[in-house]
Amino acid sequence: MIRRWAAALILACAAGPALAHGTLPGGDGFYTGLLHPLYAPEHLVALLALGLISGRTGHRAPLLALAAGVSAGLALPGLLPPTVPLMAATAMAAAALAFPLRLSAPVLAALAALMGLAIGTDSEAPNPVATAGLLTGIALVTLNAMAVAQVLADPRRAIALRVAGSWIGAVALLLLALQAVAPRGIA
Repeated sequence: MIRRWAAALILACAAGPALAHGTLPGGDGFYTGLLHPLYAPEHLVALLALGLISGRTGHRAPLLALAAGVSAGLALPGLLPPTVPLMAATAMAAAALAFPLRLSAPVLAALAALMGLAIGTDSEAPNPVATAGLLTGIALVTLNAMAVAQVLADPRRAIALRVAGSWIGAVALLLLALQAVAPRGIA
């Protein structure tokens, strides 16, 4: 476990400077990074899908894989065309929610790492403070989605997770279609 945390920390420190989709007027640094997942719809739906599926299955390994993937993506900008793999991974997570599939911890961690790599490749933080804000914002969205999924784990409320998975899958497909029409990006 210590090796994993050390690897995630090394990857986070290796993240280089860049610019984000958009910035808040008058906002720099931590707050821009913190709010970035809310400004990029493809990131938000991916994080919601991952958080809901992680919360439903009870696995916590995806959180570390997500942080490592984001950090690696920030360190290696341009590694992936970000939107297509991100939306494909989001659609897979949404399908697992909509059709209650049991994903193993390694499969879920690999899915989280792919999502994190795509988010990190597409997100750019100009300094370490903005990177810390970005990682905090990603963690907050994902952890809140996990908490919602655990509340909805009751069999009487489980249909809400299936509905959420269906909607997230639909949004992911719409964002993929938008990417096909406007290949330069959504944001």
